[in-house]
Amino acid sequence: MSRGITANDVWQAADELLQAGERPTIERVRLKMGRGSPNTVSPHLDGWFASLGARLDTAVVNGQGKSGAGRLAGSFDTVDATNPDEAFTLAASTFWQLSLTSARHAVEASLSEVRTALTQQAEDLKQAQDKLELKAQRMAARQEGLERALHGAEHQRAEAAQRAASLDAQLNVLQQQREKERAALIEERQQLAQRSLEQERHWQLELERTREAHKQQMQQAQQQVERVTQERLVQQKEAVALQQRFEEREQATQAKLHQLLSQLHEAQASQRAQGSSSIERAGSVRFKVRKLRRNPA
Repeated sequence: MSRGITANDVWQAADELLQAGERPTIERVRLKMGRGSPNTVSPHLDGWFASLGARLDTAVVNGQGKSGAGRLAGSFDTVDATNPDEAFTLAASTFWQLSLTSARHAVEASLSEVRTALTQQAEDLKQAQDKLELKAQRMAARQEGLERALHGAEHQRAEAAQRAASLDAQLNVLQQQREKERAALIEERQQLAQRSLEQERHWQLELERTREAHKQQMQQAQQQVERVTQERLVQQKEAVALQQRFEEREQATQAKLHQLLSQLHEAQASQRAQGSSSIERAGSVRFKVRKLRRNPA
């Protein structure tokens, strides 16, 4: 629920409009407050105009004093409070007179301060001028020294230019020599590259021939290995056959040996049984056994 419009609200809005240089009216006050109806604002605004003279009579502006403000505001007693234009014009005139009086006092005080400041500035300028003259003398002496130094620098620059020209000529000679050496180096590199290419081709051919010869040697070696392997296989087969024949003969010899030993034992037994006739037969058996041992085959 909105609060109702009071006289204080209307008076505050009217004061703000007056300070902004605008004439307070019902519509302007309503716009300033943002609310209120004309019937509500109108009596409060009339009261504001009626009390404006008394309020100005109590104002003190920059040392003007109560009596001065009263003299300026005394004319408000004859103003019709129902005529806003006349009241506004009189209020504006009153504020203007008060502002002029205050400004006059401020200007007089400022002028006194300015005179004092100008006097001090004049003394400061005199001292600064003396310093500038001394500085100018020093600068003149320094300029003379700089001119002498500049003359020496110009002489040195001329000598440096001559040395630079001489160095430039030497540089041109060196550049020409460098170009010749560079051309010779390029030609030498080309020749070296050609020789290197020829050598590379030669070694490539040699490598191919070596590879071919090595290939042939490897083939011959492979064939020889195969031949030796075949011969070894044949020899192994012959050795196996010879071993078999030896084992067969050994077995036959062992069989004969066992047979002869059996006969020997029988002969010995018969010798013991029959006497001397058996001794000869035992000797014959021993002879056969020795013979078999010497020559198993």
